[in-house]
Amino acid sequence: MPSTLGEDGDPLDILVLMDAPTCVGCLLTARPIGVIEAKQTQKGTTFRNDRIIGVGDAAHEYARLKSLAELDRRIVDEIEHFFISYNEMRGRHFKPIRRSGATSALSVARRGMRAFAVKTKHDFWYSTRVMRANDCEHSYSNILE
Repeated sequence: MPSTLGEDGDPLDILVLMDAPTCVGCLLTARPIGVIEAKQTQKGTTFRNDRIIGVGDAAHEYARLKSLAELDRRIVDEIEHFFISYNEMRGRHFKPIRRSGATSALSVARRGMRAFAVKTKHDFWYSTRVMRANDCEHSYSNILE
């Protein structure tokens, strides 16, 4: 999800249910229906790495879904298994801890947006301080252009 930041340092992940396949990393609009809350262990460090589940705005087959609880349980089991296997192949441990609805998914997204805003504000502050310290000719307006 653009302009978000998870505990793993990457943008938040969202798995979007759609009628047709698309490429990884493409930008599309979706609404969240739930979240698979999970812990991930990597290089001895454990952190939250929740996976938001959404429905693509143009999806017809899944348009009726308003909550993760309405999705066939077997599909959610397969999604969890995918994330467990995907991480295992990369030497990481992914452990689902809870399945929650749209309200929780929105909370996760808002937390990720706040984390991104704090980080980018810090990065902007740091970069402008470094430029000032080096007596660069750049102004704030030049940075934002």
